[in-house]
Amino acid sequence: MTPLRSIASACLLLAAGAAGARPLRAQQPATPPDDGSAGAGGAAVAGIVYDSIGAHPIAGAIVQLVHQGGPANAYAARTDSTGAFRIAGVTPGRYVIGFQHPLLDSLGIEPPVRGVDVAGAGTVEVELATPSSATFRAHLCPIGGPADSSGAMLGRVGDADSGDPLGGATVVAIWLEIVIDGHGLHQDRREVPVKTSDAGWYAICGLPPGDLMARAEMGPRASGFVPVTIPVRGIVRRDLTVAPDSGAVAVADTATRGGEPLFRGTARVTGVVRDDRGNPLPDAAVVVLGTRASAVSDHDGRFRLADLPAGTQTLEARKLGFMPQRVAVNLASDQTTNASVVFETRVSTLQPVTVYGKASHGGLASFLARRQRGLGTFLTRADIDRRNPIDMSDLFRMVPGLIVRPNGASGYTIESARSVGMSCSSPTVYVDGLKMDSDFTRDLDSYVPPQDVAGIEVYQSDGEAPPQYPGGGCGVILIWTGLTPP
Repeated sequence: MTPLRSIASACLLLAAGAAGARPLRAQQPATPPDDGSAGAGGAAVAGIVYDSIGAHPIAGAIVQLVHQGGPANAYAARTDSTGAFRIAGVTPGRYVIGFQHPLLDSLGIEPPVRGVDVAGAGTVEVELATPSSATFRAHLCPIGGPADSSGAMLGRVGDADSGDPLGGATVVAIWLEIVIDGHGLHQDRREVPVKTSDAGWYAICGLPPGDLMARAEMGPRASGFVPVTIPVRGIVRRDLTVAPDSGAVAVADTATRGGEPLFRGTARVTGVVRDDRGNPLPDAAVVVLGTRASAVSDHDGRFRLADLPAGTQTLEARKLGFMPQRVAVNLASDQTTNASVVFETRVSTLQPVTVYGKASHGGLASFLARRQRGLGTFLTRADIDRRNPIDMSDLFRMVPGLIVRPNGASGYTIESARSVGMSCSSPTVYVDGLKMDSDFTRDLDSYVPPQDVAGIEVYQSDGEAPPQYPGGGCGVILIWTGLTPP
């Protein structure tokens, strides 16, 4: 059944109850005109088709107007890039109007229809929309009772450059969950993968309300990790694009884990960073996660990043005094995408404090002595100042043997590049000689601000680390807030 025939059938089935008309299943209505209109003279029916989940107009939807008396008077049009349509030359009468879209067809949801009266000349305005999020959720996900607060996510996966749907791709939702068991209170990483339909559509049910990360994978190709906020008992739409085979290549000199290296490509992104009042913000640090690209906004708040992989990526901006912001951007090879970043939440900052103390020459000597051995990677206070980090995770992005990745909880996890096949995934961390628990590497930014750090030692293997600081098999990180290491 073609899309137009399906629309006409749905419209006439609604009208048939009163008029006794036969459903238009064996008849082909007029092909949608390229100019979005049909006929000449008479009245016109115009409006916009909305996606009620994504809260934006739908382009390319097929709108059909069918007379209740039969298919003899049937009109069709296709929505433009703004979701608008216009059907001209409509004879007076009582009609049923509806639309067809691949999302509804793929998920098996009947297209919504409504009645409309056309009388004489002039234009009749009509607004059409997909069913509500509650309708989608009830259709896609089983209801778990009043206590079930879970939500759902749906969308389409396509090729970043051509826009073609990618059937058989995998979409993975990732989040951290607090678990209490025999080992105490800790966080576990949860992942839910689903396959896309032939038309590239997917739906994931049973997701916890709040922030999580999602990505699309198609063989060796993948999008970036993209932030998604799941509403309570609601549904959110997140379309994802994946780079073509030549649209993203791994950075050769970057360590990998589990086949997830940093990537580069030929895409570009430009934009403006603003505060919650709309004012441009200078000196904001802007990065694209999963790449080496970084920039600092100028005095007009503008930034530009190049050599980016195609596909859906996450743009992150940070500035002192504001909560970090993440924005999903769809990038295409050899094209420039515009993005806008708005810092919506301000945070309190403390006034500078001067701390006086006595230098510990013995501690500094121990730190420098280990540095001269040639084992491990060392960051002195001067190194930290040159990198001008906003958070601790910024310091580790360029350290060999470490991978900094978003963990689905608006934070970062520090992982060892050598942990493939091992029971551990992250290095053992000591702060001023005190061993931290495993959750420390999953939320490092919440524990130690970089301005408090005097020195850092990173050892890729336990054998390289000082014997008084044993590791768990994935290396050791020593963080000193005062240079007094034994």
